[in-house]
Amino acid sequence: MKTRHLSFFIIMIVNFTGCKQYCLDFPMPIVEMYSPYSKGKVLTFCNTQNDTLKTTITTISYYGDNSNTAYERNCKCACGSYYKFISNGDIEIKGEIGSGSFPGDSYFNHIHLVIELYLPPNENYLASITNENVENMLTTKNYAVFGDTVFLESPQSSLNITIIKGKGITEWTDGDGEVWKLME
Repeated sequence: MKTRHLSFFIIMIVNFTGCKQYCLDFPMPIVEMYSPYSKGKVLTFCNTQNDTLKTTITTISYYGDNSNTAYERNCKCACGSYYKFISNGDIEIKGEIGSGSFPGDSYFNHIHLVIELYLPPNENYLASITNENVENMLTTKNYAVFGDTVFLESPQSSLNITIIKGKGITEWTDGDGEVWKLME
C-alpha cells in the first residue's frame, strides 16, 4: 500500500512541477528598429487641416518566456516573448511586437507587430502584420524582418499605418480617410 501511495505521489510531483525548457531571448534589435520609443517621448501628428494630436509614451514593458527559463507541464509548449508600449493623450496608441519559438530551437518561427489606435470618443482601430519567414534572422543578424518600411492595414476599417525603420509610426489614416503625419 505504501509503495502505491509513494508511486502516485512521485507521479503527481512530476506532473505538476513540470520541467525546465529553454526559450530564446527577446530579439531586442527589432524593437530598436520598429519601435524606437522611450518612456516620456511625445509624438505629435498633424493632418491636412493642420489639426494636431499629441500622445506621450507612458508604458514600455517586456513579458513572456524571454528569461530563458520557462516551466511547462509537458515541455513541448511554444515559447512567446513580447515588447509592448502604450501612449496616452489626444489619442491612445498600443503597440506590441511578439516573437514565438519552440523549446530548444535556435530560431524564431514568427514575429508579429500589432498597433491599436483609440480616438475619442469611440473610434478604435487595429492593424497587424506577421512574418513567419524568420528562421535565419538570428544567424544572419538581419533583424529588419518587415523591411525598411512597414505598411499595416486593418481588415475591418480604412486604417493604414506606416512605420519606418528607426523612426517608428510616421503616418496613419483614420476611419474617415484623414491622413495624420508625424511632426518631427
